[in-house]
Amino acid sequence: MKSGACSEISSTVSAFFLFFLLLSPVFSTIDLRHANKTFESKKMKSIKATLGKNNKRCVKSIKSPDGDVLDCVLFHLQPTFDHPMLKATMPLDPPKIPNGNKKGGMETEVKQLWNSKGESRPQGTIPIRRQTESEILRSNSISKFGKKLIKRNSIYVGHENDGYQSGCYDLLCAGLAQRTHEFCLGASIAPISTYNSNQFDITILIWKDPGHGNWCLMVGNIQVGYWPKELFTDLHEHAAKIEFGGEVYNTNTEGPHTSTQMGSGHFSSEGFGKAAYVNNIQMVDQNNMLHPVSDLELYAENMNCYDVSNGYSSTWGNYIFFGGPGSNPNCP
Repeated sequence: MKSGACSEISSTVSAFFLFFLLLSPVFSTIDLRHANKTFESKKMKSIKATLGKNNKRCVKSIKSPDGDVLDCVLFHLQPTFDHPMLKATMPLDPPKIPNGNKKGGMETEVKQLWNSKGESRPQGTIPIRRQTESEILRSNSISKFGKKLIKRNSIYVGHENDGYQSGCYDLLCAGLAQRTHEFCLGASIAPISTYNSNQFDITILIWKDPGHGNWCLMVGNIQVGYWPKELFTDLHEHAAKIEFGGEVYNTNTEGPHTSTQMGSGHFSSEGFGKAAYVNNIQMVDQNNMLHPVSDLELYAENMNCYDVSNGYSSTWGNYIFFGGPGSNPNCP
């Protein structure tokens, strides 16, 4: 009887485990689907919150031929003034442009596709390129959105520190206060230089305004905006270093070198028409005067991946050529 009883209990236990094993994948699948839905729901809420923060209420929207949408936002509603220290900041008088500005090369008027048709922009507004859900989804994380450049022929400005752990580009967070309605940061520009063909220059000037103490940005003849002095500590008085050239941000430092190109993707030795360049290199002194910079210190982390060379001419002043293909047989 005991043996019979043991056998009966064993059968019941076996049946229970078999029943549990058959059902447990179903429960796991249901739980996993629920977890995924919860994760996706939280992710979409974060995306919508990011879009709501970055895409400000606008007076007018303009559709660019390249598909971008630009929102004309009232000056005081731009993201910089979300910063608690800057909420009461009002438009300032135009900064004092440095004396002795010398233009060299083949400067061309800065043109952007969005305003190629001359569509009117309301006074008192600035154009801000609208961010999209797909752009956030393509980024590594929502918190990092806007901290790395998106590939397009555009002019980006920004600030970063802590090895790219903080800061952002254009008007995605408190930083640059844009003044003009003629220029949109991050929007496509034209014409652009092409390899072994026409080359085009754009003058970019960044300096500290002696009147207000803000750091100002000028692109071509357009005074784009300024970084309020309240944002800075080390840069409150002056810059400690000025760098010209290119930079590639590689997230995978342990594996093969990135194939991301710098400049035109060709080395500096190929020269004009083939390599990227910066000419008429100058700096602004404490008296708001521009001076040529001649004692350049050249630096490249790996000359087999990207390199730089410098020179001087009466037309270009002090200049550098730079760039490279990234990963290649000599740069594994």
